[in-house]
Amino acid sequence: MSAGMQQEQGRDSGRDLLLAGVAVFALSLAALVVLSLNDRDTSQLMALVGPVVAALLVTGHVNRVTGQQNQQLERTADNVEQVKKQTNGVLDARIRAQTTQALADAGLIPPAGPVHVDLGRPATDAGRQEG
Repeated sequence: MSAGMQQEQGRDSGRDLLLAGVAVFALSLAALVVLSLNDRDTSQLMALVGPVVAALLVTGHVNRVTGQQNQQLERTADNVEQVKKQTNGVLDARIRAQTTQALADAGLIPPAGPVHVDLGRPATDAGRQEG
């Protein structure tokens, strides 16, 4: 899922949560007024509405934090992809040269002479540059 779709989905759930909160508030206010006008006890209503409103607040906070985390993860994934693209092949010449040197130092292959790596030009045969 793309970051734009996640953001849009987060906005939709945030809007739904806001609408639910407004509806709960309006209904509880209306019920409170009706009970007060009829000289009834409102403590049970408040005991019911309090946890519901608290749950809406907690859910709204969790959704907001989750949305922020998802955006950060998306940015991190984009950064990782950029790093992968930028380093793909750039280190190959250095790795080949160091591997050849290590094998030569260990006596597993004949020494290849000095190895020069110029990252501005493509590498040839075991990391040595032509020219």
